[in-house]
Amino acid sequence: MSDPVHAIVSAAHGYAPPSAVPTMVLVRDSSTVANVFYVSGDGPTAVSGDADRRVVLWHHTLEKFGAAQLNARFRAATRAPMDSDAWVAWFSMKILVESALRTRSTDASVLDAFIASGAFDGHKGIPLRFDARHQLVQPMYAVSREGRGGQWRVVSEIAADGAARPH
Repeated sequence: MSDPVHAIVSAAHGYAPPSAVPTMVLVRDSSTVANVFYVSGDGPTAVSGDADRRVVLWHHTLEKFGAAQLNARFRAATRAPMDSDAWVAWFSMKILVESALRTRSTDASVLDAFIASGAFDGHKGIPLRFDARHQLVQPMYAVSREGRGGQWRVVSEIAADGAARPH
């Protein structure tokens, strides 16, 4: 006999989870289902049509708020730099595990309520929360390529309210 499913992490657009199982969807979707939480946007986005500037959810050079330690642990485990996709996957699992530990429950409705009203540390300097549409409200980072074909570097943080601050 198999154990019941308590939560799902999916990268699928328009994924409809069974019953009331809390679901972390790793990409933005236009539909809102009560128990689906959207952790990220659609990935790197060009800024003003400039191929050498993008907006990302995470960058492997971030250092403040425990980011350096998270980046180092990821690199040690995978031998690769942590990028936005890796951060989204890590953060989704962190939300689910932390929610189960804090509520001392694996009941889907308890987890769903906690996730909807909770605040989580994503190593971005502010507690991350879901809005009424279940979209994660979070800072992002503008990155710029140094020279033709050069390395990407963070040039500013874009706050959850859309204001840009130099990095």
